Amino acid sequence: MAGLFNDPYKYVIDSSALFDLKKNYSPTVFKGLWDKFNKLCDDEVIISVREVYNEIKRGSDWLVDWADQHGKIFLEPTTANEFKLIGELQEREPSWVDIYSDKPAADPFVIACAITKKLIIVQHEQFNKNLPRIAKGLGLTCYRLQDLFEAEKWEF
Repeated sequence: MAGLFNDPYKYVIDSSALFDLKKNYSPTVFKGLWDKFNKLCDDEVIISVREVYNEIKRGSDWLVDWADQHGKIFLEPTTANEFKLIGELQEREPSWVDIYSDKPAADPFVIACAITKKLIIVQHEQFNKNLPRIAKGLGLTCYRLQDLFEAEKWEF
């Protein structure tokens, strides 16, 4: 559990990685993987942001139930610096997020979370797409799922 001075956070996960987990690693087939993944979420080693939760909630499958069961990992921005970073990212990349759309847009929130909490981003976008491209330009590390599995030394 998160403590006042020793947050266990290590990774911030984007919806693209969660959608990839859902698509390619069914919990009925990859039970051991999901057990390990859920443990990291339960221990708040893996966290995410509220906007990722909102992206997942646009669906109507078991991932929505999973997100509801793991709601504590979906954090909202809490510091002035984090809010400032989100605004700066939107200013820097004005076409990145349609501010007039009702669709959630998690990428700036994921990046701001990674910067303020010094986390590795877990995502599944091509590296020339916005999230990984912008994150790399800011000196952040982006993992794909396999990178996470290897970093955590998971074996099945």
